[in-house]
Amino acid sequence: MPGLRTYSLGKARPYYPNFNKPEDLAAQTYEIQGKGASLNEYNVALGLESMGYEYEFQVDLFGGRRELGGAVLDFLVVTVPLPTPLLVQGDYWHSGIDHEKDLLLMARIESELGGEMNPPVELWSYQTATPEIALFWLRRYL
Repeated sequence: MPGLRTYSLGKARPYYPNFNKPEDLAAQTYEIQGKGASLNEYNVALGLESMGYEYEFQVDLFGGRRELGGAVLDFLVVTVPLPTPLLVQGDYWHSGIDHEKDLLLMARIESELGGEMNPPVELWSYQTATPEIALFWLRRYL
């Protein structure tokens, strides 16, 4: 598509896009580990990379989207002694009844995988609006 830019995280230094107008945000696509991502997820990935954390993006859990009751974690961050599931929650898709589903997923992760993972961390859109804000909250939670 003309005018559509793709930003991708690789092993190289992360690229911080310079946006001048809000409508510029809608004309972007983002990619993390070869998978499509939202701006908020991209900002979190930049924060994780700048802190030196290793992570997996879009991790199937309980069968992923293929199984009833399955889910996809936004990030599984390699932390010591246990990995930390990280959910990036946008206001549109994760409010109201959809947030109730997220709460059930977090409770299921804690009850079924409590010995294998840390409790899940939720980051909301206001906590991931820019790379700097995401970095602040990641430092606080991880």
